[in-house]
Amino acid sequence: MIIIGAGNLGKHIIDQLEQDNYQGEIIFFDEKHYANMIYNKYSILHSWDDFYNKLETTDNEFFIALGNPRIREKVLNKVNKGKYTTLISKHA
Repeated sequence: MIIIGAGNLGKHIIDQLEQDNYQGEIIFFDEKHYANMIYNKYSILHSWDDFYNKLETTDNEFFIALGNPRIREKVLNKVNKGKYTTLISKHA
């Protein structure tokens, strides 16, 4: 799964996935994030080309972890491949 957005919401999503023992690969995509890793465990892609290439070689799922609804909609409209997924914690 690729998480679009490596800020606080993206980190919250990581916490949820770890609590739920998610077994798939997790990668972040964020054009503006300066680091290459989160928690020294999860890599961050920084270009749309890298995003699309990785999307083709993973489970094809992505989650948008952006708080601003206008930006979230803009990103969703830009992603023309893959499968948008929702997350519901097993502990909800």
